[in-house]
Amino acid sequence: VIQAFAATIGIIASLIALWQSKKSIKLTEKSIREANRPVVAVYLEYSQVISTPKEYLVIKNFGNTPATIDLVELDTKINIIKDGEIFTQSVPFILAPKQSFSTVLRVDVFDSQQAEQNINVKINYHDSIQQYSDTFNLNQNLVKDMRFSKTKPSKNSTVQQVLSQTTEEIIRKNF
Repeated sequence: VIQAFAATIGIIASLIALWQSKKSIKLTEKSIREANRPVVAVYLEYSQVISTPKEYLVIKNFGNTPATIDLVELDTKINIIKDGEIFTQSVPFILAPKQSFSTVLRVDVFDSQQAEQNINVKINYHDSIQQYSDTFNLNQNLVKDMRFSKTKPSKNSTVQQVLSQTTEEIIRKNF
């Protein structure tokens, strides 16, 4: 009787250990999958090399695996493009880890003809395992809080001054 009881306890303990091992393996798989997935973000970037700041829409993969971009949809027409649509010809495309793709939204952020607005960008993408979908709200009014300091080079500006301003912008963008 005691041997049967001990054997039953041993079997129960083994089953519990197997169940916990299986649960641990699933959790580890999920952690690995989350750590090695693409993480695509859409944001606005501003660049000013000479006097006119430009606004760019940037799509970047911050993840550790490639992402195939299936859809990029803006709820707003872009004024500087003839039909107002972007990404209609380029989708689908692949973004490698840490790679970005950008396009100009406004060539002069202070142009009164190009009013600031909120732009909602829907993006669908996938990796070899799963589909993802995100929506980003981009606020173009952010530019009103930014300070731009460059001026257009005059005919008296030296090449060194122009290169210095360009280098300053490159350094600023890498902060």
